[in-house]
Amino acid sequence: MTICIGTLCEKRKVVIFAADRMLTNPVLSVEFEHDEPKYQVLSKTCVALTAGEALVPTELCEEVALEVEQKASPKISNIAEIFCDKFRECKMKMVEERYFKPRGFTMRDYVQIQGHLNENIVLRLERAIESETLNLTIVIVGVDDKGANIFQIRDPGHADCFNRLGFHAIGSGLPHAISTFISFNYTPNIDLKRAVYITYEAKKSAEKAPGVGKRATDMGIISSKGIRIIKAEETKLLEEIYQKKMEFGRKSIADVVGMIENLPLEEKK
Repeated sequence: MTICIGTLCEKRKVVIFAADRMLTNPVLSVEFEHDEPKYQVLSKTCVALTAGEALVPTELCEEVALEVEQKASPKISNIAEIFCDKFRECKMKMVEERYFKPRGFTMRDYVQIQGHLNENIVLRLERAIESETLNLTIVIVGVDDKGANIFQIRDPGHADCFNRLGFHAIGSGLPHAISTFISFNYTPNIDLKRAVYITYEAKKSAEKAPGVGKRATDMGIISSKGIRIIKAEETKLLEEIYQKKMEFGRKSIADVVGMIENLPLEEKK
């Protein structure tokens, strides 16, 4: 129940990210807009944005960031691979704590004694393992020596690359955000300023979806020089442009409605 967006521009040399601040925890049955930004920095030119469970990503991103620190100029694809590994480890840890430790053994014990367990017990455990999910999707955006990148990490720890498409979104606002990019015929060749505005409009469009935060919009620009967070006064300017466009749109719709009402299609008497 959120929106996180990644956008490539400047011929895939720069990537933009945007997110709301909505946090959801189904265990506590809470959903609220937090004061802290949702994105987490993984390196000098890479950040992660998450949709789904609110508590799991913090520890997961911290583990990835620690491993990334030990590597010299890692490619974004390598960071995505690290995230996949940590994702699977996190999922297996959750499975172990939920299904195996209450029965007095670990995953390693299970592998060793599986052949000696009752067939029905093994079948139930295997089904439980296969159906278990982290309820978490991650977008990684960053720049390396080959250019800008967008990767999605999803269950059970698989990475999808969206570099060719040039944009991607996750969360409940995904359909609205993607339709905005499509309406602009978006390509990664678009210049930075236009790309920033289109990304902002995509986030605003996503606010129509349930669970997407409206109070704040966090945006940043990543290039080979590093991460630049868009300032509050710059976001205010983007909002002014957006409202101006909406105003023009409402006037245009009124004109079109008038044209429709004047169509000479009355039935013959």
